[in-house]
Amino acid sequence: KLDVVSIEGAQSNLDLSVLPAIGEKTVMLGVLDVGSNEVESIEYLVARGRDALHYLPPEQLILAPDCGMLQLHRTSARKKLANLAKAA
Repeated sequence: KLDVVSIEGAQSNLDLSVLPAIGEKTVMLGVLDVGSNEVESIEYLVARGRDALHYLPPEQLILAPDCGMLQLHRTSARKKLANLAKAA
């Protein structure tokens, strides 16, 4: 049984109004762009999470990177993840 749906929402700047179509599954929403070494601000990550909460209850939302971070510079990857943790 599928419990979590992962959606790459950072690079595509996904229209979050599609989230309710997932139903009662937990959504792991990509908010870190793994195609860029630019570090997302904590404020941006909080805002993206709050925007998603217009469509999903908090217990159904996990903020995450879009995908794997292997191609990023290690320093950028760490800063991105640190900001994501602070935003949560």
